[in-house]
Amino acid sequence: MKAPRSHMRRGYLARAFLMLSGGLFAATPAAADLILDFNNDRPDASSLLAYITFTGAPAGGFNATIAGTGVALQEGVSYSLSTLASGVDVTNYTSGRVFVSLGSPLTGLSAANNYAPNFLAPGQPNFTTRMDKYEITYGLSATGVLTGGANLSSTDFFGIPLKLQTKGGSQPTTLTWNYNGAVNTASVFQTLGALQNFQTDTVSDTLGALVANGANGVTINTPGGPMNGVVRIIAPSSTNGNQTPYPSFTNYLTAIQTGGISATIAGQNGQYPKGGPFQNYNLSGVISNTMQTVNGMTVHPGDLVLNGTVQLGAVTTPLTILVTQANLSSFAIYGANPAYTICAAVQTPTRWSRRWSPTISPD
Repeated sequence: MKAPRSHMRRGYLARAFLMLSGGLFAATPAAADLILDFNNDRPDASSLLAYITFTGAPAGGFNATIAGTGVALQEGVSYSLSTLASGVDVTNYTSGRVFVSLGSPLTGLSAANNYAPNFLAPGQPNFTTRMDKYEITYGLSATGVLTGGANLSSTDFFGIPLKLQTKGGSQPTTLTWNYNGAVNTASVFQTLGALQNFQTDTVSDTLGALVANGANGVTINTPGGPMNGVVRIIAPSSTNGNQTPYPSFTNYLTAIQTGGISATIAGQNGQYPKGGPFQNYNLSGVISNTMQTVNGMTVHPGDLVLNGTVQLGAVTTPLTILVTQANLSSFAIYGANPAYTICAAVQTPTRWSRRWSPTISPD
């Protein structure tokens, strides 16, 4: 499940908002590089407490305080919205994930996995807690410019509708799930749940994608009757056992292979050195029908091979990427991350920094 994404660069004041609601608000901090504001506009906000937990950054990758106080915040600690009412002044946040949980703080978090809460393992802490997140990176670039990005990422699960808004800087942006009367949390859970036959993730059967019987969840309709307390739907590439209960790609892959369908993949990515020229790539992708040798690599029937060139400056180099048939599982395809073998590549593309900010909306 993909989500809206925002990328911004700014060398002066910026303000981002996380909201538990459909409404938005703005304010101007006295002096800061980035201020995160959190607001709960859910109709049950007065009775259902919300908590914010900062996670994801490696050691030394998170530096933030409660705005206007100088009180340092810590990763892996859940803060009530009232505690963060003046906002969060962020100096540096690398590969961050800002979690929102409803009704309960997150517990049992560990630096060993960058304080990531459990959303997948039944019977473990936080499994039935309703939560969601946004991802954020913010700090100085290699050239000394404050830069970053943020997204409402549901690449691993979806649990709470969020809205993300930025104010200040050169590119004010609002990211939202565009909820309306027909599209709401229950309809998302129900529609995606139907794709995997409403299977639930339980101690006795961990291969389902719906997490039910949790606190502060919603009710959806299934062929077997109402399913209560649904707190999240797990994404196809994040379910347990490296398997997915979602629809299989097998017939699709067979059609591509037997039909001899190919695709051209071209573009540019990665600058070497930093600030230098982009790598330009031009590849043809096909699922092989025969055994053959491409750029020194043996390709078997059913293997995916991308073959072409990559150019960096004046140098053009042959490039072949091979994904064997065994690695073309539906689980790997949903995650866009199958194991592969690469031959004669120039360099691995850099990962661009991104800056993100979220908002949480009513169900």
